[in-house]
Amino acid sequence: MQPLAAPSAQESSAQSPRIAQAGKPAIATGEQEPVLTWRVHLLLENPSKLAGVGIAALLAAVCALILFHNLLLALITAALILVSVSEYLLPLTYTLDSEGAKVSCGTLEWLAMPWETVQSVYRTSYGAKLSPFKNPKTARLENCRGIRLRIPPSRLAEVEAAIASHMGGRE
Repeated sequence: MQPLAAPSAQESSAQSPRIAQAGKPAIATGEQEPVLTWRVHLLLENPSKLAGVGIAALLAAVCALILFHNLLLALITAALILVSVSEYLLPLTYTLDSEGAKVSCGTLEWLAMPWETVQSVYRTSYGAKLSPFKNPKTARLENCRGIRLRIPPSRLAEVEAAIASHMGGRE
């Protein structure tokens, strides 16, 4: 898909009659069409870990109930455990567009990285990693920075081609 062209002076001042009634400009401002989008749901890929997550949340809630004698604190404790494993429980949606790479967990945009900040890309056991470091092997903060792209093996070539087109030989 081609990104939207910059509007000419005449287009920016005029609006389409149909769109003008809705109060929106004729040229989309700020919204880019996704180049490539895919979804990964770790719970569906490995449902056997759900029992461990449930036991951990229940055990934390029981411990909080015993320690604080407060049901509300016990429920908050269980909720915090479940939120901390939301990457496993909720589907992850990956989007590569003209602005950069984005990861959404459930309905929230969780991480985003513009292409300008991506210095290196390398393969991992789960897919690929977009890193802000030129030499990620020597960077101490590599594990804490960048975006991990979990890529299904069937889409690996397609995703790598999209990344390469946006990197423009900077890999």
